[in-house]
Amino acid sequence: MICEFGCGKEAIKQFKSGRWCCSNATSSCPAMKLKNRNKLAGTCDWQEIQKKYNEGYSLADICILFSLSHGYLRGAINRKDLIVRSNRDGLVLSRKNGKGFIKEDTKEKIRIEARNRIIKRYEQGWMPKAGRCKKYRYYSPIAGEVLLDGTWELAVAKWLDKNKFNWRRNTIRFQYINLKNKISFYTPDFWVEELNGYLEIKGYETKLDKCKWSQFTLPLVVWKKKELYEKKILIKKESGQDGNAVDC
Repeated sequence: MICEFGCGKEAIKQFKSGRWCCSNATSSCPAMKLKNRNKLAGTCDWQEIQKKYNEGYSLADICILFSLSHGYLRGAINRKDLIVRSNRDGLVLSRKNGKGFIKEDTKEKIRIEARNRIIKRYEQGWMPKAGRCKKYRYYSPIAGEVLLDGTWELAVAKWLDKNKFNWRRNTIRFQYINLKNKISFYTPDFWVEELNGYLEIKGYETKLDKCKWSQFTLPLVVWKKKELYEKKILIKKESGQDGNAVDC
């Protein structure tokens, strides 16, 4: 049997109407796709749809203005750089790449709300994960039970205990202005009495690190990879790799 919808391919399914199709749905038939595309090409000016949306028209109003039926929307027909689709939340304007089409003021509102949620979590004692580092629970005879980020911090904690330093895991957060001119929080890794200040363990210095360190007004000592090797906190393997940094 040949597809009866005009593509000329071999038919694989017969519908209740008795007609045969090359696909499980007529919308997947190449001939029907082309027919629908040509039929709908002149029905909507998608630039006008985008313009109306930017002017503040609701999606429901846009549907009425341009006579977009529910069936039309369910098909999520692509036209230029927009898709109009319906979902459980109603009508949605999207880009072809799948990202939601959101006005800039709405985007900024979402960013502010997300940031406020993060700040609230910080105030409630939330400790974010440091990059891809694994969390380690360690019991120190000096600092008690602490939660550390990665093998480097764990190695430093053990070294501080071994050398009888009076230290504690720092949980105090300090505000600073980040590279995007937004308020962020910086939490140094340790407080060490013998250093009379905070201790930061850092493998690779970034622009963001320089930004927050320049605004940190309290005593701060930064131990990078070089210092960790010099103090024998990290031991290089013969291959030259960092033996203690596998999990971090």
